[in-house]
Amino acid sequence: MQRKITLTLEDDLLTKARVLAASRNRSVSALLREELSRLVAKDEAYEAAKRAALKRLERAHTSAVGPSLPEPSFTIVPAFVDANILIYAEDLDAGSKHTIARALVS
Repeated sequence: MQRKITLTLEDDLLTKARVLAASRNRSVSALLREELSRLVAKDEAYEAAKRAALKRLERAHTSAVGPSLPEPSFTIVPAFVDANILIYAEDLDAGSKHTIARALVS
C-alpha cells in the first residue's frame, strides 16, 4: 500500500531534483521512492551482516572458553579485530570490502 507524504525542500534542491528525475525519465516521487528503497535495503543488509558477525563472535567465544562456564557480560577474543571487518565479512553487498574482510577472518 502506498501512502502520500509531504516533503519540504529548498527551491534550488527541488529544481535540481526535477531536472535529475526528468533526465532519468522519472517523477521526483519515483526518484525519491527508489532512493529511499535502496537506502533502507542497504541498512537492512548492514544490520543482518552485523547480527551474523556478532553470532560468529559468540560462537568463537563459546568454543574458546567452553560451554560450561557462565556467560560473561563481555566478549573475549584472542586478537583485536575492528568490528567493521566482521560486519563487512558478512555483508555480501559490500563489494571489495567483503572480499578483503572475508579473507582476513577466514
